[in-house]
Amino acid sequence: MEARRDSKYVPLDASASWAKGLLLVAGLVDIVAVLTGFALYRLLDKGPSGTVTLQQFQAAEDRYDLVALFQIGVYLVAAVFFIRWFHRAYANLPAVGVDRLDHSTGWAIAAWFIPIVSLFWPKRIADEIWRGSEPSLEPDQEADWRRG
Repeated sequence: MEARRDSKYVPLDASASWAKGLLLVAGLVDIVAVLTGFALYRLLDKGPSGTVTLQQFQAAEDRYDLVALFQIGVYLVAAVFFIRWFHRAYANLPAVGVDRLDHSTGWAIAAWFIPIVSLFWPKRIADEIWRGSEPSLEPDQEADWRRG
């Protein structure tokens, strides 16, 4: 596809790699959180038998809390990188010949943070990115890109 003169195309390779990597890290941290939660649960289950000391319980609870804080941090960083990539992908559409977008490029960010709107607009914007990024379409084929 040929780029338009009034729009700037920015390659997405680096930001996509960061977003995918951080989402993968978030998934791995989720696994660790489940395992530490399960370990804490098992320790609580052993509590009535008297085989667990208060120090063991406190250490397990501290581990669980630390993993939860790390999980929140990873989620926030991954969200920032994902939403930056999402915005850039939407902003690239005019540069590849897609006109008459349903939303302005600012909505690719804002739609994630507005209650109720965040339930459906990010999906609609993602659909536009998906259809508008079709490599087989020629530039300026507006009607074709909407059919996807």
